[in-house]
Amino acid sequence: MQHWVLASSNSGKLLELSRATADWGVEWESSGALGLAAPEEIHGTFLENALLKARVASQASGRPALADDSGLLVDALCGAPGVWSADFFERRESIAEHFGLALPTLDPEAVQGVARLDRDAANRAWLLSMLSDVDIDGRGAEFVCVLVGVRSHNDPLPMVSMGRWRGSIAMRERGDAGFGYDRLFVDPASGMHAAEMSLTEKHDRGHRGQALRGLSQWFCP
Repeated sequence: MQHWVLASSNSGKLLELSRATADWGVEWESSGALGLAAPEEIHGTFLENALLKARVASQASGRPALADDSGLLVDALCGAPGVWSADFFERRESIAEHFGLALPTLDPEAVQGVARLDRDAANRAWLLSMLSDVDIDGRGAEFVCVLVGVRSHNDPLPMVSMGRWRGSIAMRERGDAGFGYDRLFVDPASGMHAAEMSLTEKHDRGHRGQALRGLSQWFCP
């Protein structure tokens, strides 16, 4: 049994990873469970941020590490929030400036209402606000996941795999599974929101499942 660190404190990602790799002969433990500090994600690409997180987790733990950097790219928002998907509401002004977007006109009380939500819910609420004038035909989007594995913190040949899941953003939330933007993301093949899917269905269709299948060549003979 190999013992790897997942460079994340996201319990949803750890659950999806553990289920999807049950036959890999790997035992995963999150960096959050190990009390490892997460590095500041200073880069503008998924690949660079994933590599940074993997190297930092491996050096701190002394184990091989896998890092996931993923996000949502919305067509009508010029690809925003992208690598800053986890902090969309918190960093809304700098993200809008980076992508050349106009912020929605909301009264201060409405903004404070969003601020009182947990991070995932606030991000979803802010996304709906940003798309309030966009009809259903203009709500194309995709989830992107880049996985990087390193056998040691100075591994000269990291393992890299990417997955992309095209879909759209719904007008309202549906489902109670998953995390992040899953309650708003619609899979075109099934018509289901990602948050309505089982872990198996999500793995078969989703960006993280695609990336994991690409990575399996290094783990599975």
